[in-house]
Amino acid sequence: MAKQDNHQLKLSPPALSYFCVYNSSLGRAMEDNAANQILYYTAAKGTVSADEKMKQIGLAQALVNFTSTFSSSASAIQSVHSQKNRMVFYQPESGFWMHMCVKLGVSRKQLKDSKGKEKLATEYLDSQLNDRALEAILKVGYEQFKLLNGTFSSLVFGTEYTTSTHCSSTTASAQKIGALMHLIEQFFSEWIWKWDFNRLDTMCFTAVFNGVPNGSILRKDYLKINDLEEDLRKEIKLGIPLSHMFILHENEVLYRSKDLNIHDVCALRKYVMRTVDAYHKNSQRKQSTNSLTEMPATTNMPNLKQLAKSFTQTPLLKYLPFGTSKSTETSRTTFDHSNDIFSSDHLSEILSIAPSSVAEEPKDSRGVYLTGITESINMNDEERPHTKPNHVRVYLHSPTHLSSSIENPQNNHQLYEYYLIVYMHQSKCVWSFLLPKNEDVENLLSSPSYYASLEQYLHKCDVESLINTVVRDMRKKRQKSLRLGRKYQWFFYDNMTLDMKTSVDFAALDQKEQTAAQQPLLTNEILLHLLNIKEDFEKMLCHTNEIYSRSTSNHWIAGNRFYHASLNDDLRTIYNSNCQDYTEMYLIAAKKDSSLADVEG
Repeated sequence: MAKQDNHQLKLSPPALSYFCVYNSSLGRAMEDNAANQILYYTAAKGTVSADEKMKQIGLAQALVNFTSTFSSSASAIQSVHSQKNRMVFYQPESGFWMHMCVKLGVSRKQLKDSKGKEKLATEYLDSQLNDRALEAILKVGYEQFKLLNGTFSSLVFGTEYTTSTHCSSTTASAQKIGALMHLIEQFFSEWIWKWDFNRLDTMCFTAVFNGVPNGSILRKDYLKINDLEEDLRKEIKLGIPLSHMFILHENEVLYRSKDLNIHDVCALRKYVMRTVDAYHKNSQRKQSTNSLTEMPATTNMPNLKQLAKSFTQTPLLKYLPFGTSKSTETSRTTFDHSNDIFSSDHLSEILSIAPSSVAEEPKDSRGVYLTGITESINMNDEERPHTKPNHVRVYLHSPTHLSSSIENPQNNHQLYEYYLIVYMHQSKCVWSFLLPKNEDVENLLSSPSYYASLEQYLHKCDVESLINTVVRDMRKKRQKSLRLGRKYQWFFYDNMTLDMKTSVDFAALDQKEQTAAQQPLLTNEILLHLLNIKEDFEKMLCHTNEIYSRSTSNHWIAGNRFYHASLNDDLRTIYNSNCQDYTEMYLIAAKKDSSLADVEG
């Protein structure tokens, strides 16, 4: 490697300084121990004294109280900028705050002053971080915690407590507070240190635009799957009333129950895809282990020089926590989950699933259950197998299909508890079934015969032929819809349905290689322009629906927001409704290949 020039720019990426979850009312409830308000705390420098923790929490509370005097909103403060740090705040529930401090990226280089003496110039790169992206990470983290554990409030104050009521310090016990601390630590302890604040593409497409990639299936195909769902609900032999179901294929949602809330689907999809990724990685580890044990003794093992050579011929990012994954061969709208902010390598800590508990695929099976089924385990080399249940419970806003009144989840804080069964079919489709949580259901799910009956019924309905037809029709439709132009990258997002589609190739983005069509790579700078356009839409609300920007890398970034208002609605009516019903479309084109007129056209 050539010797670096003294004047060459040296960059340090942004990094997490500390992260905490706190509730000041819990500290007042336990007067003998004010530190109880800190539900979880972790810092980059390891051990931190209690005094320093309280100073940081006290500063955060002071900023929250100060800004609340200037705003009617309960969450007036979102971020604070300083010379070296970025402080981010998020209040998921009344009284509960998630707060993190991120050290800014640093640029250092040697300069000469007027007298010819060298000096070190340091610049803190505040513009590299986006407030919306940082807050979105906290929102997605809380979303996944609530999916698996319920709300903070319900764990401390009981199931009757909702986020709309006022915190009552007398209802919180030390035992409940301790249980909540344990769950938060178990969930966040490994995940938060996998945040890569220098990967804006990861934060942008999995957190800021927290949507659901929906497969564009034909109506006739949708009706066929809907008939299958209704037949499943009527099947008496299965013994359990099915509440909801949804189907994934290549990370896209092919189908979901009509009464399953789309926000619940958004959270469930992340969990299911992490479970699928963990299963594949566990299978690859087993195959690698088997291949090593079956290797003949005369086989020459590669030496260190050969091993290093093999690494130099492979993209290094493939081996990093946010490395690439195999891209699909049919669509560029498939979202790559190897870059998700949840890493499946730490699925056991994040989602409470141990890699060893992933179900084995029977030889005569047409698929494999990833959750729900009991696992056979040989203890101390005994011939008699022991079983262990792997029941996954989730908390959703969607009521059961038998509920007499379907309440609006946007105005209701009630959560319904379900058992989640994930079944991966050999057709590469992942079927997820949601069953109501009660004692009868739990007893039936403990019997392996139920899973065999469910799989047999799916085979009886010939789901493989059905899904193959759906996927074939979907691919034909997709090929027609993606003819936007080879020189463009585009991104579509609907705020009400959470539907999102994109032409972004994440595998090519990770490898930093141009595709055959010479499509522009989405660098952090381009994504910052895209997020700035989105923030401008939020600030200007209904007064602007088209914004154009140009990056320093000579790319046009065009944003368009369309409001779904009726012809009788005026701007004042749309403004009072907070402009939540809208669709956004972003287009990115290289300036050297396209003019502004081409982009506008």
